[in-house]
Amino acid sequence: MKPIRIEDESSLVQWLGTRTSSEVRDVFHRAALRSAPNWFSSMDSDWARSNELTALMLFRLILSSGVALSFEGKNETDEPAFAAALEMTENVSVDDYVVSAGHVAGKALPALRISLSVARISATPDGLAQDVYNISSSPEELRALIHDCESLQEGKAIRHLTLWFGGSANEVDWKQTRILWSAPGSPYAFWLRWYEAALKGNSLNPEQERDIALIPDADWEKGAEHVAVIIAQIEERHDLKAQVVALREQLTLIQAEAATAAHRSHNQPPELLDAAPELQRQITIIFDALDEAETELSQTAPAPSRLKRIGQALMDAIIAIAKYCGGIANKAIVAAAVAGGTAVGGLGVAKLLELAAPTQTLGQSILDYASRLIGG
Repeated sequence: MKPIRIEDESSLVQWLGTRTSSEVRDVFHRAALRSAPNWFSSMDSDWARSNELTALMLFRLILSSGVALSFEGKNETDEPAFAAALEMTENVSVDDYVVSAGHVAGKALPALRISLSVARISATPDGLAQDVYNISSSPEELRALIHDCESLQEGKAIRHLTLWFGGSANEVDWKQTRILWSAPGSPYAFWLRWYEAALKGNSLNPEQERDIALIPDADWEKGAEHVAVIIAQIEERHDLKAQVVALREQLTLIQAEAATAAHRSHNQPPELLDAAPELQRQITIIFDALDEAETELSQTAPAPSRLKRIGQALMDAIIAIAKYCGGIANKAIVAAAVAGGTAVGGLGVAKLLELAAPTQTLGQSILDYASRLIGG
């Protein structure tokens, strides 16, 4: 196919008409991201403050449009939260964000319209090409837009490409905004990290971003400080979930390695064999607790009571394991086992004990998180 030269709105519409709907939404989403700093920097103006406008409104829409792209193709059965995110955007009107003519930051309204349309997965070339072209009006931004289009035409994915080439007015706006949002205690700390990741074509965590997009309307309306507290809880929940998955993978690996070692040698001392069944019981408890923890931490509103029970189970199990490993009568055998990684009931003693501290730390972290949920 002969490349289409993009020189104006009309040629952009013509080019977009040759692409898939998913590619069109990618182009639109990145254009909105690119122009967002124009809105951000305007939020420090008198007119924005007097009308109680913040960066939060555009953040929410752009985040939702990114979530829509990340989970595209999921249906309500596969991804109930995604369906809820789309339902949420159906009640949002860009007009709600328009104060009065001349008081909307130059490129903000197009960016709002684009983000909302992508979030609803209803973007069409004819409907939004003018907006996309308007917010890409500077030479630097137009160059970035054309680069996206050319990359797609070459068969490349653009979702993870760098957003800017440098030198645009929006980049200047972002540098100024970044200074404000880097201040200690800023309620935009998460958004700073999120946008800087987006500039590099990255996502912090698609599932985490989905959960943030699904924060209820009533909470968003309470402002950036309030939303920052909720986002911190969401981040902590996802961080704990990642720790749970990592610990389970380590434990699984230890079991596999020790099982292989057990096949190579059947000379385990009687003292170790006697202890093995109880050790394996505690390991099973840990595995069960980790599985339950992952399930519970995947919920947008995990139950504090369940989390407390899970955290305590991890703490108790690892303490029991430490006691059994330290209570074997023949200390020389224990020392040799630790030094050689002797299999104990299918587990290497040394490697098992190495997981004692991280398991205990994770158990305490889950308990602390549950307590904060109860308190707040």
